Amino acid sequence: MKHSSKGDGPSAWLIMKQVLGTLLDEAIPGELPKRDSTRVALTAWLIFSFIAGTVYRSNLTACLTMPNSVHMYERLYMEVMIEEDFTNMDGSTSLYVTQESLLSDYSAFVMIRDAPFKEKIDYCMMIFHTAGLTEKWKDIAMDDVRRDNRIKRRKLRAETEEVIVAPEVTIKPLSMIHMQGPFLLYVLCVIVSFTTFLIEVIRPSFFRRNQQN
Repeated sequence: MKHSSKGDGPSAWLIMKQVLGTLLDEAIPGELPKRDSTRVALTAWLIFSFIAGTVYRSNLTACLTMPNSVHMYERLYMEVMIEEDFTNMDGSTSLYVTQESLLSDYSAFVMIRDAPFKEKIDYCMMIFHTAGLTEKWKDIAMDDVRRDNRIKRRKLRAETEEVIVAPEVTIKPLSMIHMQGPFLLYVLCVIVSFTTFLIEVIRPSFFRRNQQN
């Protein structure tokens, strides 16, 4: 790389090539800037592009190589599903999980090749397995699921018993208290009808008397 002459400043094309080159992890093409302020700005941009490029490549590599799903403990998953979805109100179920796995195997996790921490993880996993920690954690998880389902079944049983034991509502006959409203409405209609009848009877004679006068 060459320094630019004293009278010439960096052109727009040179700056664009330097920016694109640093983002693509390539060498800086063309000439270096001469001004101190421009060099400081270029150094800061180099540091930023190095960090951004490293993080992007690391995330891209992890996204393409690492699995997107977590490790599933199949036996625990089956027991939880049976307890939640295939257990009757009395706690019985027609499904059964064997005491021991037909194809027993240790837990496994995907990691990069020749990882420096692989031996430590293998050691910790073996200790967890031999000490029975995985079984203890499984028992704790299943106890929580069974306790929640027992509470749920108890509530459902209580609601069902309340529905069954609830007395039937008897139909009460209508009394005079219930008939007060219709009776008062009937009396009011009779009064209005009688008043209208009297007006119709008196009206012709009243008009005839007024005409004679």
